[in-house]
Amino acid sequence: MNLFKSSWKVFWRNPITMVAAIALFVVCNGIGIYLALQFDHVLVFTSCLLRCQLIWFIGFGILGQIFIGSAKDKRLWEALGVIHGGRGKQLFSQGLVLGAISLILFVNLFLYACVIMARQGDGSIAVFFHFFKVYLLDVWLLSMMGIALGGAIAVAFGRGIVSYGVLIGAFLLFSPLFQQFLVQVGYQNSVVQYGSVLDLFPYRAGSSFVIDNFYGYPNEAVRWNRILFWVFFFIAVLCWLLKGKRKTGWAVTALCTVVAVGQLAGFFLGGSQHYWGYDSSKDIWLADQDYFQRRSDKERPGNVSIAAYDMELSIKRELKAAVTVELADVRETELPFTLYHGYRLRSIKDNRGEEVPFERDGDYVLVSVAAADPSALTFLYEGNGAGYYSNSQGILLLANFPYYPMAGYLPMAQFQKRANGLGDTSFLTAEKEFQVDIESDVHSLFCNLPGENGHYEGRARGLTLVGGLGKAVRLGETEIYMPLMNEDESQSWMNAEEAFRLSEEEREQLCQKLGLSAEQLHSPKIIVGGGNLPVSPFIQLPDHIYTSLNMRGLNQLALESSLPDYSAKKSYSALEVLKGEAGNPMVDEKREVLEAFLSFSLYGKRAVVERLGRESDGIAYQIGRSIVEDGEAAVLQKLYPYLMDEEDMRPLQEVLEVQG
Repeated sequence: MNLFKSSWKVFWRNPITMVAAIALFVVCNGIGIYLALQFDHVLVFTSCLLRCQLIWFIGFGILGQIFIGSAKDKRLWEALGVIHGGRGKQLFSQGLVLGAISLILFVNLFLYACVIMARQGDGSIAVFFHFFKVYLLDVWLLSMMGIALGGAIAVAFGRGIVSYGVLIGAFLLFSPLFQQFLVQVGYQNSVVQYGSVLDLFPYRAGSSFVIDNFYGYPNEAVRWNRILFWVFFFIAVLCWLLKGKRKTGWAVTALCTVVAVGQLAGFFLGGSQHYWGYDSSKDIWLADQDYFQRRSDKERPGNVSIAAYDMELSIKRELKAAVTVELADVRETELPFTLYHGYRLRSIKDNRGEEVPFERDGDYVLVSVAAADPSALTFLYEGNGAGYYSNSQGILLLANFPYYPMAGYLPMAQFQKRANGLGDTSFLTAEKEFQVDIESDVHSLFCNLPGENGHYEGRARGLTLVGGLGKAVRLGETEIYMPLMNEDESQSWMNAEEAFRLSEEEREQLCQKLGLSAEQLHSPKIIVGGGNLPVSPFIQLPDHIYTSLNMRGLNQLALESSLPDYSAKKSYSALEVLKGEAGNPMVDEKREVLEAFLSFSLYGKRAVVERLGRESDGIAYQIGRSIVEDGEAAVLQKLYPYLMDEEDMRPLQEVLEVQG
């Protein structure tokens, strides 16, 4: 303790270290105050603040080099060498001083987040603990890494020009500049990808950041492994330089080396991440875009009828699954399935527990069951799904995403390229029996099936799992799962109860106008998604709805989703052109009718007045004139069944002239 007090006094009496530390705190607090005045949402504030991680990493690296390097003064170093363990004890006390200062900075910056959480009215322990871990990793441990780096270089090279040159070189290796250089070299090269161990930050410089209120700020095990590896690696180097012939020095060096190797092994184990960095093969936005641009969909005739799923899912670092598919009426020897390419398929076993051969081509799996009992197949696999993440921090696995084996070959590339193709649920037609057991550490978990404590079962068209910093609330007959950090709807969101009440009133009025029953367009479960993610902003199935948009927009999305898609194709096959199916004018007309119908249904007389005041001809004008003459309900109730029937190609005028 006396040595620590002495080193503390030396640090603050040295004008260089004192000025450097004060400057570091002034800069960090200046940034913190500026951002706290700009943002009233803790996740946005933290995402912006932690873009400045290089400041405290470099700052403490320099402090470590200067302060720990001061012990390398020739006379002091020789004097410490005479004392048993003198050098090690001196450097340890100096490291403790710098560690204490970095801990003060951690508390200092975390207090800004606490103030914003209090101002936001968020008293959730889960949210508090999440951001505590975030600041612990990205402020304190990153600062400790800088201290260990600077100290190791100081002991190895002293305090000369060479030492400062090595320190600057190390900073460049850990900076975004080196990651940008690796991108130019080619990140698809497997050797170059090892450079990701130097990529300390989840977002690339200059990019926007992903806001996901269910997930929070990226704090995955992989990021802890990477930073802890470097902390213990640099400490191990420091201890090795000091070890001499003493057993204690060897033991500490060996211990730090073992911990560093363990953390490196954990890093290369990988896992699901919220990553928006320089490696496009892992980027949650770019990974699938790049992948599907290079691939085309496959077609494979074959009828696979799935009767039931029995799933055992473990979600820790990533999804680990054993999914048994019960098949009905198997008549073929080769069965096609779709399973997202990010999952590593280990084996497939038949109903007798014997492995069956299969071929894997990206998302497509062709299973040979000629010599097997095909009544049930068990798929064993693990991995992650880019934007569809699954780890201990959060889960986003929507029913129309093939994170479990789905029948046939789905047009995955078409889903990715087509506008709102990721929201397509047309292939989820028949209900199946699901029995699901989930082991996970997420704060809360939502499933569209009934159940609790990780066990869910029931009949549904598909299985949706969403978990993280969320809560379930019941409003009337509807269960809503929403982020904890949106509890008071502090930004663009309205109060949840008020928004839901207004949405229900609008839905009832809309159903009345269209001549539908009061229960149509209603969903028993709603998931209000967390933010701007590379998944569909809206999917609708009979038992639940997922939306990443404002709750007030649910009626528009539900109505639009319930109607056929008359969107124009970007390209046509030669056969379609020969058959005259390219650019069908009646389909084009129905698309215009659909657009006008949605506008008039949702916005009523205001939309009619705007259209009539702006146009004097066209589809929308015709419908608007009919509404003025015959009434809103009469016209809309003619158009709704017309649009629902894709085979009905009557001209609009003929539809409008039918007597109601």
